[in-house]
Amino acid sequence: MIGFFPYRYLHKGSLLIKKLDSLTQSPLSGVMFRITTATGEYVPNNDGRTSSNGFFTTDSAGEILLTGVTGTLVVTEFSTISGYVIDEATRSQTVVVSSDDTQTLVFYNEPMTTLTVQKYATGTTTPLKGARFFVSDSHGLPLGNSNGMFVTDENGRFVISDLIPGLSVTVKETEAPEGYVLDSTPQTIRMRSGISAQTLTFYNAPKGSISVRKLDAVTEQPLAGAEFKVTSANGVPLDNDGGKISTNGIYRTDDNGQFLITKVQPGIYTLTETKAPDGYILDATPLTITVNADDAQTITVKNRPKQTLT
Repeated sequence: MIGFFPYRYLHKGSLLIKKLDSLTQSPLSGVMFRITTATGEYVPNNDGRTSSNGFFTTDSAGEILLTGVTGTLVVTEFSTISGYVIDEATRSQTVVVSSDDTQTLVFYNEPMTTLTVQKYATGTTTPLKGARFFVSDSHGLPLGNSNGMFVTDENGRFVISDLIPGLSVTVKETEAPEGYVLDSTPQTIRMRSGISAQTLTFYNAPKGSISVRKLDAVTEQPLAGAEFKVTSANGVPLDNDGGKISTNGIYRTDDNGQFLITKVQPGIYTLTETKAPDGYILDATPLTITVNADDAQTITVKNRPKQTLT
């Protein structure tokens, strides 16, 4: 047996397997391969006696060196490390090793990509926290560990990692940050090969507001105590502060003859005076108000004083 190994290593060949990152050419350790002969027999370890079931793993240099082999060998990548994708087209390679010959096979793994979703206020670079999204693949299946749901952080973003290159990803906003208008138009992106990170950007416009001023028709002085009913076009009462303050659509002018409704969703609204200030004639003619995103509407309503006879 002492003379076997020199004979084995001098007269048989060797096979060097290299595993690299396809973008950076960096070596990848911990990638497992199965090596067999052309007839499907497992190749043993380098000592020629210990069975490996054909499994070999790349070392810290991203390499496997198999010595004392000849003939046709089939090398198949069995599993890769986290964050990388096996290239199915080159997953299995065949090589012929002759005596006193060293053959080299190089395998590449493409790194998985990341997708960053960024949310800004319209027309600014102000990040918006708390926007909710549903993320799915081209078949509508949710991605990630939260059934496809993601929420922007204090930087107005979230990141999805370990996406396979070539995957088509659809991102749809389901809930806007407080005080902003929902952008319900989905965006679809294909994760491109050779690019480690891609970004989708969404914008939200601030909701609008309605300001009502009540004046004396003769003196132009503000009038307190006028009462109005504000509803949507289909008759739903409009609450204040984006629905946080329940008013049942009823608003009254203050000492400055005003009231303000904030965080109003874009749409058409109807303003109807239901009670005039004391000593003034009610004007019950409904007024139509159109509110757009990031839009402040101001409505001035005047009342004529009642006449008296002495």
